[in-house]
Amino acid sequence: MSENWINNTMRWLGKKATENSKVKKASLQGKFDKLNEEKKLFEDLFHAKKVNNKEEDALEDVSTNPMKKVVYNNSSKTLSPKQQKVLQLGLSFAITPKKFALLEYIAATENLCQALEEYGDDESVEKAQSIRNITINHIRKGIGMKIKNNLSPEDEKILKEIIIDPDIIICPADKGKAIVIEDRDTYLRKMQEQIDDGDYKLENRKEKTLLDKLHKKLTNPLKSMNIDLDDFKEKRKYLVSAPVLGHMYLLIKIHKKNFPGKAVVSQIDDPTYKVCDILTGILNPLAQKGESFIENSCEFKKHLSLLKIDERDIQASLDVIALYPSIPMEKALECTRSKLLNDETHAEKTDWSAEDIIKLLRIYLETHCKTMDG
Repeated sequence: MSENWINNTMRWLGKKATENSKVKKASLQGKFDKLNEEKKLFEDLFHAKKVNNKEEDALEDVSTNPMKKVVYNNSSKTLSPKQQKVLQLGLSFAITPKKFALLEYIAATENLCQALEEYGDDESVEKAQSIRNITINHIRKGIGMKIKNNLSPEDEKILKEIIIDPDIIICPADKGKAIVIEDRDTYLRKMQEQIDDGDYKLENRKEKTLLDKLHKKLTNPLKSMNIDLDDFKEKRKYLVSAPVLGHMYLLIKIHKKNFPGKAVVSQIDDPTYKVCDILTGILNPLAQKGESFIENSCEFKKHLSLLKIDERDIQASLDVIALYPSIPMEKALECTRSKLLNDETHAEKTDWSAEDIIKLLRIYLETHCKTMDG
């Protein structure tokens, strides 16, 4: 290579690095400004002096504060302005702990360090030990610290009263980040309607019995795939150490009449959770190759901009009810098997055969879940 070419290349790389640096700095500055704005809003909310301490002054207009969440009270309980104000903080609002979360910090650090050590090389092991040492130093500094509460005593009392109320359920909306208050009986009725409409079967066995059965169903095919589950590091890759049954909850459709519910099953820490994560990595690229695949709303908008619409065309939209519970499982497995067998890049993504994947996928699709009332 000529010296001139190398110099031009280095100048180009330097220019690109400077541009990327500016973009990154602008992004970080934007995040910093937003955090400062949030901090100021919360300080104003909880620590500013209340004018005359009037109850009507306690409710802040949601339209003037984008940090606030809309609260839909669909229950028979009447919420006071102060209760609504606290609920407007949103379901993701994190209340400061009463004391330093020692066990949580240690557990999270150890999970990260063990994941690093699984790589087996000296550099990863050294980094893991370095992270442990840094964490221990921070824990020593923070163990005796006083944690400032981000809720006033009055707001904390109000929130506790709402949470322990046995007659209502606080749940998320299907669209946006709104909060919905439902009567407990109404919520359970809507959940039962979802179960009746879907392909579900009532299971009378105890949760421990079901978990043991799922564990056995999962370990048998994994062993047949020559995975050494007696090796602790290998076992951690595929099996959850303290599994729980998946649980069903509802997202309330506030944009529809009578606020119907949309069933969602969370399988975090379900016995199949880790295997499902691996299967997702294998199957997602297949879905992305489909003719009907659209990555997100922006991509959908691009597709629409390319459509040529005639004056005689009629635009219509379809609303699918209970899409996922209505998909026939055998047909879905058959389609998946066909896609896997015809995938020329399959061997590059995984050592698992198409039949092994289908066996594991069947276990995942046949898994159990529990509702709020057990």
